[in-house]
Amino acid sequence: MVATHDKVKNESRTLHMINDFVKNLELTDVHIQYDARSGSASITGLKDDIRCTMTLKPNADSKISSELKHAKTIGREAAIDQVKELYRQGYRQVDIAHMLNIAQSTVSTYLKK
Repeated sequence: MVATHDKVKNESRTLHMINDFVKNLELTDVHIQYDARSGSASITGLKDDIRCTMTLKPNADSKISSELKHAKTIGREAAIDQVKELYRQGYRQVDIAHMLNIAQSTVSTYLKK
C-alpha cells in the first residue's frame, strides 16, 4: 500500500509541476504527454514565438527532476534537434508529432537527418 501511496504522491507532484510550468511561462498551444507507467511527462508550448519543451521524470530517489529546453520555432535545425531529443527520451513518432504540432511524416524525416 505504501508503494501505491508514493506513486500517487509523485503523480500529484508531477501534475502540479506541469500546471506551474504552463502557468508561470504563460504558454499557448500547450501539448502534454504523460506516461503514468514511468511517471515522466513532456510539455511543449509556445511563448513569444519560442517553443519550450520541458521533460519531467522521476530520478532514482523517486523525486521529480526536470529538464527545460527552448527552441525558436522558426529554426529548422532547432526543430530537428527537438524531435531527436524527444525520440531519445522514448516518445513515439506519433506522440512527438502531436506534441510539436507537426506531421508524423515530418518527424520521420527529421529523425533520418
